[in-house]
Order: sequence, then C-alpha cells, then structure tokens
Amino acid sequence: KKDSLTAIRTFTVIFFAFTVLLALSIERFALLAVVPTAIGVALGTARIASWTQNSKIFSPLSLKNTCLGILLAYILWQSHLTARVEHPIYNSTWDRMMIYLRQNTPEEAIVTSWWCPGHFISSRAKRRVTFDGATQNTPQIYWVANLFLENSEAKAVSILRMLDLSGNSAVDLLTEKMKLSEAISLIHALLPLQRSEAFDLLKNKLGPQDTVKVLNKTHGMHTPPPAYLLIYNDM
Repeated sequence: KKDSLTAIRTFTVIFFAFTVLLALSIERFALLAVVPTAIGVALGTARIASWTQNSKIFSPLSLKNTCLGILLAYILWQSHLTARVEHPIYNSTWDRMMIYLRQNTPEEAIVTSWWCPGHFISSRAKRRVTFDGATQNTPQIYWVANLFLENSEAKAVSILRMLDLSGNSAVDLLTEKMKLSEAISLIHALLPLQRSEAFDLLKNKLGPQDTVKVLNKTHGMHTPPPAYLLIYNDM
C-alpha cells in the first residue's frame, strides 16, 4: 500500500510539472493541470487527516467536515464570480453576422479572419475558412498575420490570393529546393509581382517547369475562389 501511494504521488508531481510546462507555451493547456491538482488535493487532505487522528482537538470526522465545508464554500464563491464575469462568446450579434455571410456570399467563397470565429463561419455561415481553432497550428496563421500587418493593400491581396489558391503549399514546394527561411523570403518577393515578372525572378532559381508549379500556387492559372476578409471590433 505504501509503495502504491508513493507511485501515485510521484506520478501526480510529474503530471503536474508536465502540464505547467505545456501551459507556459499554450495558455489553455493549464486546464490539464486540473487533474493532477485534484489528485494532489485529495492526497494532501488524506495526509492531514492522518496527522490529526490522535489529536484531542480535531477528530477525523470533524476535520473531514471542516475541509468539505471550506471546499464547498470556495467552489460556490468561484462559481458566483464566474457567473458574473464570464459571458458566451457566440451571441446574437455573431449569429446575425453568420446568417448575413451565408445569405450574401457565394457557396464556393472562402472567408479569412483570425482563427477565433473559424468554427462559427464553417458551421453556421456554411463557408470555407482559411483556418480555425482546430487548425491554428498550420502555417496559414503566419500568412494571415502578415496579411493583417501589411501596409500595402496590393501585397495583402496577393497573400490572400495565395492562401485561397493553395494555402502554404508553395512554400512546401520551395523547401524541397532550399531552406525554409529562403523559401519564405522568396514567396514574399514573388507575391506582389505580376505573373510574368515573378516568372523571370524565379526561373533562374528553379528552372521553367518548377517555376510554373510554384506560380500556379501563388498567382494561379484561373480566377481564385471569391475571397472575403472578416474583421471585427476585438481585432
């Protein structure tokens, strides 16, 4: 029994440390720490109860009731604070916007925004998105960030064109021939150029055949799908 408790305590400490390290990189992963914290609280309460079993001041039963009372009061207080402060992200305003998108954009349209409303758009507005909460780890997030930060409207539109045509696959194709940093710099240089100018810049680096493959992903051979950019106040 003692060995089992030691194993549980060791596992809990390692689990807690691992979740804290994850939370330092991605904040929402702090939720994973709830499990080892709950186990640790239970183990700690049991240890306190064992320390006071022979105490004349506290009996195990009274200590247990006291701990449960404090825990219940804390949970109720935190629930009260949460109910006052928290509010649903999806509300009537978002719903009206999603209905507007569905009714006023072509079915083949692609809507680009930050990742947060991605699932709203795909599920309620029924439109494709560049990325959403489940795909925010893809390279598209880099290009969308550049799109929003870009001073040149022409360059921003060219980024959007590439995203709607092929996502990040132009970079993937170039990284077969060069370093990732070089590929990204080259894409940045190609995007604002006309297709003929981009061809002249790229053909000496890749050759005519591979150049056409890349330009089909950045500039396209045909008109790309209808593109929409969704910007909201929180941005």
